[in-house]
Amino acid sequence: FSITLLRQLLEYPYFYQAPPKSTGRKDFGDQFVQKILKKGVDLKLSEEDIIATATELTAYTIAEGIRFSNLSREEVDNERIGVVGLCWGGMQAYNLAALDKRVKCVVCLNSNSTYRAILEEFISYSAHTCIGTYIPNLMKYGDTIDIYALIAPNPLLLMNNANDDWFPVSGYLEICKELERVYKTFGVPQNFRHLISSNIHDITGIYEEETIKWLNKHLKID
Repeated sequence: FSITLLRQLLEYPYFYQAPPKSTGRKDFGDQFVQKILKKGVDLKLSEEDIIATATELTAYTIAEGIRFSNLSREEVDNERIGVVGLCWGGMQAYNLAALDKRVKCVVCLNSNSTYRAILEEFISYSAHTCIGTYIPNLMKYGDTIDIYALIAPNPLLLMNNANDDWFPVSGYLEICKELERVYKTFGVPQNFRHLISSNIHDITGIYEEETIKWLNKHLKID
């Protein structure tokens, strides 16, 4: 990958905003991908290096999430750290929770499917633009299901849109079926829940309500 391109991407203002914060296609959609491609071409990078750098951007921001949870802050109870993510943020959330067990509760929204389903059903027909969310060569060894499974037995809530054009329902249902088995094996089936609806690509309405209830239930927020 290119450290020069990575540094340029990290200059994007969102990365310097203080949490809590949220983003989506407005910041990291087609236009952001076009910027990555243009910068890569200007730097005379290969397609492989451009994709690897976009992936490194995701890895870096996940590492920053871990670093942030390391900080000693009066308002943070290290025994009650929860993560909520939408779209690219949701993919970051489940990777972070799989890597760092200090994350006690996770909610991933409109970000859940298998690489297999995305490749078979969507990639050839639409612009699935969050290229930085994919881990190179993962499918040689498994799929996103295996990353989600590392979160168990900690509480995990998955929610997806039936009308979402980025994350195929077939892959979402495959993940949910396997996670029900995993959490049952751990003896805590109540720690996994999933919900599919038809909504906008955001944390609003029923998704907002269910997110708050899940965090309150498992983190005991007053």
